[in-house]
Amino acid sequence: LKYPYPNWDDYHLGLYDGLTGKNDIQLSLVSSKGCVRKCDFCNVVLHQPKFQSKDGAFMADEIAFLSNKYNIRLFTFADSIANGNMVSLTEFAKNAAEFNKNNPDKQISWSGNWIARRKGKVNEDFYKLMRQSGAKHLTVGAEHGSNHVLAKMNKKTDVEGLLHDLYHFDLNGIQCNLNTITGHWAETPNDFLEHCDTFIQLGPSFANETITNVNSYIFKTIWGSPVNNNTSIVSSENDYSLIWYCYENINCTLNGRLKRYNSF
Repeated sequence: LKYPYPNWDDYHLGLYDGLTGKNDIQLSLVSSKGCVRKCDFCNVVLHQPKFQSKDGAFMADEIAFLSNKYNIRLFTFADSIANGNMVSLTEFAKNAAEFNKNNPDKQISWSGNWIARRKGKVNEDFYKLMRQSGAKHLTVGAEHGSNHVLAKMNKKTDVEGLLHDLYHFDLNGIQCNLNTITGHWAETPNDFLEHCDTFIQLGPSFANETITNVNSYIFKTIWGSPVNNNTSIVSSENDYSLIWYCYENINCTLNGRLKRYNSF
């Protein structure tokens, strides 16, 4: 993945607006390809079966070079997952933190997609290092507030892991938005109530703007995702992604799924 740095010379970057104005234009980078997870609703593994990540020091040098060349301080990792390789990300964060320390008037910040790991899998000092490296905003694949559904999704994490991340994001001034899914094939009415209850518990994180928003999606059987190999799911020929039923959870009807999605 050590290809030449991106070249933005043909772009009139001053004509672009950022998220809130011309002072927060972001440049996008790719730190990895593929994903370390095989969640049953996602088809990234179909397009990029093998996970690969850049060397962390190379990544930091790339951002420093682009920041100095184009006088832009904000960057976003446009790949599926920013923290797939924690060794590489830690090396990047160390180098980026050093850059920010040595360049107080040119400090960089970054955003990206994030997976929550189980509590204890990430050293608590790493969150402080993230802040020093310029971590500003993350899109977290929270997906669900029920551990039963998370297990069926093959997320390889749990609600406690998400809460642990959010706690340390709050301590270190890192904002995030959460992706959620309702109507998963394994979701029972009680699972949905647990899902809602989990997000009610996140009220303080909304109040202090650690969580900036929640993106809510309804579960679909996307072509090429692992769920297509689930023989207990029967899909309609007209709209296979949304109109389906599951032998393992026959009460998870389309009408019920839509009601849950609209009420969440």
